[in-house]
Amino acid sequence: MLLHFILSLYTLPFTMARGILQDSNTSAIAKPNCPTHCGNVTVPYPFGIGKDTGCSLDNSFYVTCNSSYKPPKLFLGSTDDNIEIYSISETEFRIHNEFANRCYNRNGTISEDYDWSIELSAFTFSEKNKFTVLGCDDYSIIRGRNDGGEFSSACMGVCSKAQDVADNGQCPGVGCCLTSIPKGLNYYNITLYSFQNHTDVWSFNRCGFAFVGEEGTFVFQGTNDLSLEGGVWERIDATVPVVVDWVIARDTQNCSEPSACKENSSCYVVEGGTVVDATMVTRVTPILIQAAKVYINECDDPGTHPCYGDCKNTPGSYNCTCPIESFGDARIENGCQHPNNSKSSSSIFIIAMVFGLLAVLSGILGIFYCIRRRKVMKL
Repeated sequence: MLLHFILSLYTLPFTMARGILQDSNTSAIAKPNCPTHCGNVTVPYPFGIGKDTGCSLDNSFYVTCNSSYKPPKLFLGSTDDNIEIYSISETEFRIHNEFANRCYNRNGTISEDYDWSIELSAFTFSEKNKFTVLGCDDYSIIRGRNDGGEFSSACMGVCSKAQDVADNGQCPGVGCCLTSIPKGLNYYNITLYSFQNHTDVWSFNRCGFAFVGEEGTFVFQGTNDLSLEGGVWERIDATVPVVVDWVIARDTQNCSEPSACKENSSCYVVEGGTVVDATMVTRVTPILIQAAKVYINECDDPGTHPCYGDCKNTPGSYNCTCPIESFGDARIENGCQHPNNSKSSSSIFIIAMVFGLLAVLSGILGIFYCIRRRKVMKL
């Protein structure tokens, strides 16, 4: 028992640290009685599944869950486009990518032509995205709009021979062009053009592509991508998301105004608006408690929130302490130690030490007695 107590004191700081980390990881949660997941995607408040369900902050944050897919897929609800959401974090979310492409026949006529445009009513595209153009006879223009007005930029991919195209993953402008886009765009349109309709490069490059995607997710594979042998269409579709920024209140430069940031949560300013930080809450964030007027008692759920001592519920969490006249970690079984037990253990230890010393002394006296007796017998 004494050894167990010493070990519990040693491991207590690590147990508490692990609990804090686990709590911070579980802070992304939906409103009470609202779905928390759609397939493999966690849906944290202020987002919520379903329009006019009360699960989202407002209808700009509502999302839809399509269960006809296996597993179900999450889609942005506040737009007419069918935009799939891959993940949602504290200040951004990632969506499915689409691209513009134009393909040509040997004689230069167009066999396929597809421009791409997208608009977000309540969110903006992150500057983590880059504008990429693939092709040896292609240039593309991207046009967009943000609070500063209209935006336009271009990128050009050119080459005359397949041997000129490197396959080191870089986009230096030879077969692949990469450029930045500004922060805050809520709309963009991509259009592809060609200088000579690929007539001079048709043998190894029949199509041009242009897309916006998260920087670092697309790796250029040289002529394999230009000739379509590398499955570039499928790779862009599957591995290159678009990053979208979200905030609670756009264009708010301070946190003094009434907003979704309530007591026990903090509001902080980011470029483009304000967001809510409630990462130190466990089961239900204070912002949700304020919004839903719901109070959850963690002490009623010992399976999820174990307590082998005195449990006291708190807003968004709970305290678990050892009973009076005991000490230790009440969140683990047999984690509380009583002083009486410790005294008994100490007493037993002292008694054992005393008897041990007596035994040693008795042995030493016995040896001296035997030595003295032998000397007497010799005399």
